[in-house]
Amino acid sequence: MRESLGALARDDKLNPLGELSAAIIFHWYATNRLQIVDYLKRHPQVVDIPIEKPVFITGWYRTGTTSLHNLMSLDPRSRVPATWELGFPIPVHLDAARDRRIRRRRIASKWRLADWIAPDQKFAHELRVDPPEECFFLLANAGISIPQIMGLQGYDYASGLLEHSQADTYRDMRIQYQILAHQRDADRWVMKCPMHLWFLDELMEVFPDARIVQTHRPAAEAIPSLCSLASLMSKPFTRDFDGPRHGAFFEDYFRRGIDRAMVARKTIPAEQLHDVRASDLGRDPVGTVRGVYEHFDLPWDAGFMPGAIAGHLSSEKLRLAKRGRGHCYTAEEFGLDRERLSSKFADYEEVFLDDGE
Repeated sequence: MRESLGALARDDKLNPLGELSAAIIFHWYATNRLQIVDYLKRHPQVVDIPIEKPVFITGWYRTGTTSLHNLMSLDPRSRVPATWELGFPIPVHLDAARDRRIRRRRIASKWRLADWIAPDQKFAHELRVDPPEECFFLLANAGISIPQIMGLQGYDYASGLLEHSQADTYRDMRIQYQILAHQRDADRWVMKCPMHLWFLDELMEVFPDARIVQTHRPAAEAIPSLCSLASLMSKPFTRDFDGPRHGAFFEDYFRRGIDRAMVARKTIPAEQLHDVRASDLGRDPVGTVRGVYEHFDLPWDAGFMPGAIAGHLSSEKLRLAKRGRGHCYTAEEFGLDRERLSSKFADYEEVFLDDGE
């Protein structure tokens, strides 16, 4: 967390609202951190709870990680942490039902404030209370602040993270999952976070039996989409948003992410690694999810999962239709050229998107 705060102190891009928001965010992290330390003092046995063969979904941002995570969460045999418990991982009341209500209200208040400050963000990625969410909450409590990268233009901070091993951060994240397991455990954990792609070595060092699902989408589609999402998160907090600088950073950061991942993948046993194309997930969601199960030899409930997936997708289609409009942006507003992106990432796409998608 010192590195995050130090980078923030050196930054000169934030406006007064950005400075206030950063203070709120880091107060949230620090409070969670202190509560985690206290919880471990009161429950030292937590560190002995096994987290065996967890499934981690990762990949570039905007490549279908959320969709796949949501579909796998429909399986009642999977333990998929909800937004409210990731945002506030420590119980606040002995009564489980009351504790859940309090933590849900707390995360809901955070999201109402975020929606008021950046109302257009929901058209790219809606913040909700109960659905599954990313490991980024727990990483933030441990020292990697993804909101600082995405919402506070922490470009130098993001690059600095790659210069040092983040194994201690991932060990800390594991402890937080053990804390969640202490509250409600399960045989199969299913987590996700795109940022894991940049730190697969550290993830596998801490979770050596992890099963990794990497999602894939053409760079010319994924990078402009992520630039747009991050811009919606950044613009309210910065004095002078620079679209081309924003695009140049993420173009380079995506390249560094895939380069690091390709090296790390060489050390991961094939049976622990599975690839999913976003286009396949869109065309055949049931078959794609079933393919994940088959690769990792997980029990597939053919009488439940296809219907659950169809019902979820139908419900989501109606919910998105009620929202009124979709995620609108162009690559050019971020200084990006789709042909250049396709060329720059041709080696990656040849391996994982070999039919020209």
